[in-house]
Order: sequence, then C-alpha cells, then structure tokens
Amino acid sequence: MRGLLRDPAAARLLMWENLTGGTGTGTAEEAGAQRDFLRERVEYLRQRQRAGDLPGDLDPAHLMLMLISLGSAPVAFGAAARAIPGLDPDSPGFVEAYAEQAARLARHLCPTRADAAGSPALGSGAGRETSRDELTPGDEEPVGDRGPADDSAGDTGPRRHEH
Repeated sequence: MRGLLRDPAAARLLMWENLTGGTGTGTAEEAGAQRDFLRERVEYLRQRQRAGDLPGDLDPAHLMLMLISLGSAPVAFGAAARAIPGLDPDSPGFVEAYAEQAARLARHLCPTRADAAGSPALGSGAGRETSRDELTPGDEEPVGDRGPADDSAGDTGPRRHEH
C-alpha cells in the first residue's frame, strides 16, 4: 500500500489505464508484465491464506483488488483525503498515518488465535506471529519496516486467523 501512496504518479497512471479499459500507452509486453505481477501478488495472498494468516473463506483475487483500491483511494479521491483527515495525501505524514490505520483495520479483522480464544484484548500484541507490513503485499520496504508510525496503543502487528 505504501508503494502506491508514495508514488501518486504511478497510482494515477494505474487508475488511468484501468479507466480507459486497460489500453494505456504501454506495450503488450508491459501489460503482460503487469498481469504477471498482479497474479504473483494474488499467489502471495494464497500462500498467506494457506499459512493461516488470512481467513479461508476470502477469495485472494478479490482481496487483492480490494487492497489495490484501499491503497489508491487517497490518490483517486485527493480532495476528500485532504478534507476528511485534513492532510495532503501526497505528504509523508499522510502516507504513514493512512498505512498505519489500514494496518490497524487489518489487525482488527484478522485477530490471533490467542485473541479468538479469549486471551488479552485485541491490540495487546499477544500471540503476534507476523509483522503488520506483511499484510500489505507489493510494498517496496522490507517486512517489518514500519517507519515512524505511532504504536502508542501497543498494537504492533497483524494477527493470525484461526480456520
């Protein structure tokens, strides 16, 4: 997600190509490379699902489309992004805050087995087995590199989902 947010020009190009029916200025080879990349991301989500990190009843292909939408929303709706949280969606502060909130949402939607069994409340970090950024496929930074996000609530990672 941070990749789309940090490069709004690339996000706009992706949106434009999709709004024009995928007939952008790229070559057939570039279009094929993009398809391959997206399919690799879907396969990554399938692997995470098999590992128990994502609920088994989610379709990884649809989830990938939702994640792309989540990541591109501030670019697609820049005026709303400026009006609602009051930050420029192109600013590093917005990128980090938005990515942090998306990660928190993911943690709330995919609690750990310990949380589901009634262990300490969601957000305690109990039972955490993976870093939060692992749930945002396509980011350029290494897993676990969260930057200056505020973790004051103690909520530091996504939870593994029990099947």
